[in-house]
Amino acid sequence: MGHGITTSELSVLHKPDYPNEKARIESCGGVIHPIEIGKDKYSGPNRIWAPGKNSWGPGLALSRAFGDKAARKYGLISEPEIKNIRLTY
Repeated sequence: MGHGITTSELSVLHKPDYPNEKARIESCGGVIHPIEIGKDKYSGPNRIWAPGKNSWGPGLALSRAFGDKAARKYGLISEPEIKNIRLTY
């Protein structure tokens, strides 16, 4: 039965391959692709990597996190996405 109750997403996933996250990461020089498991073979979710074949890894499968100073220069940020929702009764 409907009692006028609705729901709303309170959090948003921040993945490297989402268009706005990808644009920010690539503008900082970061590279986005899954883990390379062989010549031109990849596995798993897209991740943030430093540019170049000999970059650090494994890459991060998220685009916002606390504490990873190495990935910060390639577009990783810790800034949350904030949404204001008015609650009514």
